[in-house]
Amino acid sequence: MKNFVNDERVIGKWRRVGIVEKIDDYKKGKIDFNSEVFKIFGEIYFMPKGKEYWTLSWSKNKLFVKDRVFSYEIVDGIMFVGIEDKHTGKIDCYAVYEQIDNKKYTPNEIKITDDTNIPFVYDEAVVGFWEVVDYVNKKSQFDPNCRYTNNDLFMKNYAFSPDGKLIATFDGDRTNILSWSKGCVINNIIKTVSEYEIKKINNKDYMIVEWKSGDYTYGGKVYGYYVLKRILK
Repeated sequence: MKNFVNDERVIGKWRRVGIVEKIDDYKKGKIDFNSEVFKIFGEIYFMPKGKEYWTLSWSKNKLFVKDRVFSYEIVDGIMFVGIEDKHTGKIDCYAVYEQIDNKKYTPNEIKITDDTNIPFVYDEAVVGFWEVVDYVNKKSQFDPNCRYTNNDLFMKNYAFSPDGKLIATFDGDRTNILSWSKGCVINNIIKTVSEYEIKKINNKDYMIVEWKSGDYTYGGKVYGYYVLKRILK
């Protein structure tokens, strides 16, 4: 990392408490515990020398999330991460974190993996070629007549073979060889198991499958689902 400046106070694991409009609001008990702001970062690990994991890295008084920079302050042992408006650069609120420990973690220590040792169970309903048509945060948000997301989608299609092999195609024609068993997609590369559900809507088959990216392997939660439409059996 360029121009890294150390800050021994932050080394270790921090847990999100909530959101406050002003730093002084914390002592006054004016904390929003349910806000969705910065909620995906329920826990943050500050690793020695600002080492990056997932989309996070740091330097003194700065938290880097992908290409964004957030300032932090520590007041009486509590960390306040300023959440800026992307357009104005003004801090709208602060994400509040309490320190859990000061352990010197490595990315492998905190990575979440699933047991991928799953016996193959055939599922005739899934065999074939499926094309991605949408991405939703909740299963209930899918509507075949109204696409939920307007963003370009990273995943493009799934091809399920009868023998349990699955070819996943992503943006830029990149492919991964995965596997499957009835009810789940198995990724032995990153050690995740994602549940799928098939629904018939207007006489067409749709698959809703968990998307386990870094949000899951480092954040611990599934925040979205890809929706695919059957093209060929």
